[in-house]
Amino acid sequence: MTTNPQLLTSTEAAQALGIRPATLRVWRCAGHGPRYVRVGRGRRSPVAYTPESIAQWLEEHSYTSTAAEREAARRTAPSGEAA
Repeated sequence: MTTNPQLLTSTEAAQALGIRPATLRVWRCAGHGPRYVRVGRGRRSPVAYTPESIAQWLEEHSYTSTAAEREAARRTAPSGEAA
């Protein structure tokens, strides 16, 4: 769908992450996934991802242990909410 070789379609980004495109769409709507660009002006315009945004998101969600993962979740949980 995208013609810029530096942009990944939602399907390509999902493949790079090892998830289904529908999961990536849910993450995008909830604000949990990698940063994306909208290719066009309308809300129905397709979205695309840069390889850098995928790599950055993966780096931000990489941990050395389950304890490190729990600590990161505790730091990012909203106040008053247990992670």
